[in-house]
Amino acid sequence: MKSKLFSFLVLSMLAAGVQAKIWRVNNTTSLSADFSDLQAAIDSASAGDTIYVEGSATSYTDDDGYFDITKQLTITGPGFYLTLTDSTLYNKMSAMIESHLNIYPAAKHTLVQGLHMRERHIYVGADSVTIQRCLGESCAIALGHYFLFVAKSSTYTETTLPIVNPVVKQNKVRTIGFDHTIINGIVSNNIIYDHLNGSANSTMLISFNTIQSMYGVNNSVIQNNIIYLVNSGSDCVWSNNKIGDEITAHVIGGDNNETYYKLDSESSAVGAATDGTDLGAFGGTDPYVLSGLPAIPHVWNVESPVTATASKGLAVKIQVKTQK
Repeated sequence: MKSKLFSFLVLSMLAAGVQAKIWRVNNTTSLSADFSDLQAAIDSASAGDTIYVEGSATSYTDDDGYFDITKQLTITGPGFYLTLTDSTLYNKMSAMIESHLNIYPAAKHTLVQGLHMRERHIYVGADSVTIQRCLGESCAIALGHYFLFVAKSSTYTETTLPIVNPVVKQNKVRTIGFDHTIINGIVSNNIIYDHLNGSANSTMLISFNTIQSMYGVNNSVIQNNIIYLVNSGSDCVWSNNKIGDEITAHVIGGDNNETYYKLDSESSAVGAATDGTDLGAFGGTDPYVLSGLPAIPHVWNVESPVTATASKGLAVKIQVKTQK
């Protein structure tokens, strides 16, 4: 009863004010959803639709190793680290993806958010794609190439191409890479716990990130970041970054995978950004969001008695929050 009620509420809130269709994907065998297979949902959806990938104890995978996105879609997961942050979702399971996300050129303006990528990558080969609030566990977000499926040989071939206006923000990820020509890209408010690498032919705005290391970045504006190691290229505009200090010199630390990166109150990066906020991922006007909660209403608590009465029915208490 609780699972059905929760799914209905999430679906209803997502549908509010939206004209395009919303599809539910859940691979839990005991639950009913529109699809149990993510690729089947992607293939069946029309351009402009939303696919809500629900939290599950079972990872979402595809037999050939890639989820191919060939049209404009919004793909939304519930977030991650949901047991570590107070007042997150009632269902504490993330939507863990263990096949690559492969975004084809025809999928312009696609939005991917709230997913937990585990040891698989997100390949962006389309213009104006936004990747936000995702967890990349041993994962890279790779801009400017994708893998083209060759039906004749049933294989994938890596294809590179220039793209414009990609946005990568509010993610915790191992690597962000733009090895090819990226025009007017934005990388902001990310926790990059390994490296950010660029190319000679890209123009990027890189701001309010917490970065372990960065190299090969050219022709970009780099501002209000905390960066430990830098070995970048030429023709960049550097402004108000904290460079060369160990990340641990500025953050709270501890055992929590996310709040670890919040600034210690004694850090010199506190209030040091050009807009008066903090340097790093938690600064600026669009700071990092704990648990990667998507910007939609979410049910965070359900209280339901075991039995109902003839006079009062089933007294269910539901608590809902709106996430910015």
